[in-house]
Amino acid sequence: MFHDLLWEAFLDPIQRYCIDNKLPGLTSLFVSEISGYPGEGFIAGEDVPKTQAEVFNFDWFSLKSPAPEDIKKERKMNHSKT
Repeated sequence: MFHDLLWEAFLDPIQRYCIDNKLPGLTSLFVSEISGYPGEGFIAGEDVPKTQAEVFNFDWFSLKSPAPEDIKKERKMNHSKT
């Protein structure tokens, strides 16, 4: 239950932002302590270790950080699709 709320409130908008902007799946780093893999809500990559390597190898400093409004927009867009 907590994980579902956390995913919906915080991680899904970040995941959607990364997908929509063709960025590596940043949310692949949010993993279960037991399995070491992301939960059911993760859709940003089929090969999790590869996706995680892409995240680590990507030059994040070459990008401007998204404004809170950008993330809120992703969240609203996601809710309108459901």
